[in-house]
Amino acid sequence: CNKGVEAIKLCLCNAQCHSALDQICNYLYIKSRFRMYKGAQVWHQGATTRARGLMNRNNEKICMQAEKYVAMWEAKRLLVGEASIAWHRLDPKKDLHCMDAEEDRAVVNNRRHRKRKNIGEGQRCRDPTGEGRHTISWIWMGVDTSSAATSNTVLTAGLCVEWCKAWA
Repeated sequence: CNKGVEAIKLCLCNAQCHSALDQICNYLYIKSRFRMYKGAQVWHQGATTRARGLMNRNNEKICMQAEKYVAMWEAKRLLVGEASIAWHRLDPKKDLHCMDAEEDRAVVNNRRHRKRKNIGEGQRCRDPTGEGRHTISWIWMGVDTSSAATSNTVLTAGLCVEWCKAWA
């Protein structure tokens, strides 16, 4: 009976980890769209406050799902041990970022700075950050990124979008 209960707990942990990871990806996608909307469409104090409130609620949902994932990962670790877990350990400080991460915004801010200073394209060296230097968190690639099941033929929708944007 004990083995049966452990198997059920393991299935529940897998399901909840998958659910939490899926929700994290959804909320991170919403976060990137909120940022884009707020930067392009929101101008006055009332609208900015409402948009900021929406963004804060979305960030709370991201944190809740991250806590759920971490709790289920820990429960699974206690059941089977860390070596046999196919799921990655979630580091909220490092792994929870949108596909248009900080480094992308740094490049845009650098361009804006050059534009304000009237530095033309010919007066500077080529921007050293290219598409090959971006890092994508493992959450956008799926669960078991080291296995053959998640090779180049099986890409998540977010990776397909980023690839299409890079080659458009």
